[in-house]
Amino acid sequence: MDGFLDSLSKELDPDWNIHLTSTLPGGVKTNYFQNSVVFTDRHPAYLKPSLPTNQMQAMYKMPGISDMFPEPARLVETVVEVVKNGIGELGIPLRLPLGGDSWTIVKHATEKSLTELDIVKETSFSTQVDGAAMGLIADLA
Repeated sequence: MDGFLDSLSKELDPDWNIHLTSTLPGGVKTNYFQNSVVFTDRHPAYLKPSLPTNQMQAMYKMPGISDMFPEPARLVETVVEVVKNGIGELGIPLRLPLGGDSWTIVKHATEKSLTELDIVKETSFSTQVDGAAMGLIADLA
């Protein structure tokens, strides 16, 4: 979805005034985990507590955890507000994390991507025939 969203957003002429956004909700106060999720025995290869699914399961098993999350209506109100009025000079963001947990996860993933990009920079540039194409690419970005 992320790749499709990025690609499609670049194909929409700004004069058309069409905006895309992907909402990325974090935890929401619902009874979903109590009524719809069945926790089964995990395969021994997946028991490490640091794995994301195990972290999520441990969090959702904590008593009262859902009380820390916003009501679904609050998220809907926020999305409607952002679609109507945008957010400052940004307008309608391409990605809208909802909740501190979601924002933190997105921020950490972005920082990790930037770190990896810096690490591969020399290898990336080593494939360049000459610097002539760089100006053209910079103009397209």
